Amino acid sequence: MITNRVFYIQLVGIFLIILGARLWLIHTFGSSVPYWDQWDAQADKLFLLWTNGNLTFADLFAPHNEHRIVLPRLLSLTLLIFNEGKWNPLLEMVVNSLIFAVTSILLVILLARLLGQAVRGWLMFMVTLLWSLPYAWENTLAGFQSAFYLMLLFSLIATWGLLLHKNFSLAWWMGIFSAICAYFSLASGFLILLVIFTIKSYLLLIDAKKQRWTHLYTLIICLIISLVCILFLVEIPGHGIMKPKQMGDFFNAFFKALAFPWIDLPWFSALLYFPFVIWVTKLIWRREKPSLGELFVLALGGWVILQALGIAYARGLDGAAPASRYMDILVLGLLVNGLSFHFLIQAKLLIWFIKLVQFTWHVVAILGISFLLFNYTWPALQAKQTYNVVQLENVRHFLQTKSLATLQNKLAFHIPYPSPERLAHLLQKTEVQKFLPHTLTVPKLLPFRQSTPTFVPDGFYPTTGTYSHEVVIGSYGPQGNAATGRFETEFIHFPQRTVAIPVAGYLGEKGLTLQLEIKDEVKPIVINPERIIAKESWLIHILQLPDKPVKLVAIDENPNFWFAFGMPRSMGIFSFWTQKLLRYWWMILFMGISLFSFTLNSARKQL
Repeated sequence: MITNRVFYIQLVGIFLIILGARLWLIHTFGSSVPYWDQWDAQADKLFLLWTNGNLTFADLFAPHNEHRIVLPRLLSLTLLIFNEGKWNPLLEMVVNSLIFAVTSILLVILLARLLGQAVRGWLMFMVTLLWSLPYAWENTLAGFQSAFYLMLLFSLIATWGLLLHKNFSLAWWMGIFSAICAYFSLASGFLILLVIFTIKSYLLLIDAKKQRWTHLYTLIICLIISLVCILFLVEIPGHGIMKPKQMGDFFNAFFKALAFPWIDLPWFSALLYFPFVIWVTKLIWRREKPSLGELFVLALGGWVILQALGIAYARGLDGAAPASRYMDILVLGLLVNGLSFHFLIQAKLLIWFIKLVQFTWHVVAILGISFLLFNYTWPALQAKQTYNVVQLENVRHFLQTKSLATLQNKLAFHIPYPSPERLAHLLQKTEVQKFLPHTLTVPKLLPFRQSTPTFVPDGFYPTTGTYSHEVVIGSYGPQGNAATGRFETEFIHFPQRTVAIPVAGYLGEKGLTLQLEIKDEVKPIVINPERIIAKESWLIHILQLPDKPVKLVAIDENPNFWFAFGMPRSMGIFSFWTQKLLRYWWMILFMGISLFSFTLNSARKQL
């Protein structure tokens, strides 16, 4: 028997694998440029109100599209405050990944405790595999999508509390609170209450007389909260065009969602949900009372089906396949159906036939995931990688020139918002510019107190190119490498304790120095390349400063080399740690794989 210690070490390994895989995705394909809804929901209707001191309690509950995203708003505002007032979508993505990884571990713990040793190995393998793959990349690569992760987390806790615990216990009240939180994360969060209501109704009918009426309290509270949530749902007239126009389109979109990962083949839903349907039919036909583990899996399966109905109703135009952002929900269907085989085999119902179908089902699921990744996910990620560069360039170009033409007449996705005029309106606001991500900051040339002719504007080797059209200072002038000299700014106090400085050239060679001198202190902060010399390209150096004025000093005493640098731009402390974490994604993934492999060997010895 595997000890609890080994199991919990395995959980740490799974956590690190899932987190490392998502950090790789963010590091490779993520962008620090806010995208679409972020400009309205965060920049304009949250951060700007907070900055101006106008944010009210009602603003937190105001609708965003069909949702009242109270908890996502609170999370993003908290990150802005703790990041010293600097907005960073990459930081939001990392925090979302942490929430998702924690949710995955919570799911494994609950199912492993409820179902026992028999499914533990399969469960850990499936969760690790399915939750590490990037098919739901839209959620991972958008900081604003915390709503999906929070809804999933609170829906699990609501199910655990309301379905598995006695009335009025602490866990029961936690379930009620979590169900409300799920709704205030995403509108479809209240669907978990409908699932619990349905299951409690069934238990009310089939349970023993002494136990029957104990289900009534949860049934009533779920009904009341569900009705209140439905009353507060928001209908957006402009979004009606995304709904299916015919019943056939609705059912086509619904079955495509259930057919995940075969999202273009709706009839695959019959095979993929075959075990769940047969198991539920057996329970109802025999009027069996499910165990606690069966209740939990039953609720998860019902929740995924209701979510698929919601997706088809709201976004099922022309029977469309589900978007990537819904797949973090739909993947739970694979887990539920895999566990349904376990219940059917336990019941010894046509056991050889079920095992044959189980093998076929796993093959179909694995092939489907592979097909989805290679035919949909990977091409979309490659396109996004290209858009990231273009969007950053176009937004920075506007901030430098203030010309609307730099945003107009662009190809789709070449600017991070559908309306150039609306985007320009927001970017022109001084208050917005203060909390923009540091990658969008276009700092002015710092006032300097001393400069020799050596250091000149745009003083870099011609093939290097400008740093995003900024005016930079460098020691490559009319004399080429031969010039030597010194550049020194006035003292300046940065509002944030962390700054980023772009550097090109051969800084790191003897006689080339770039440093920040601290007022009233002898020892400066020297900018020294950690691993590689930039040469004819630009690298970003991130430094942490004391709460004192500093001045930038550049010295070139080597006639054989040159270097250039941009002006420092402020970034929050959590942006600094985000950069570090993303850089070492491979280390986190390696630690997770090593830890999990080690515990597998330990478990094998114990067996």
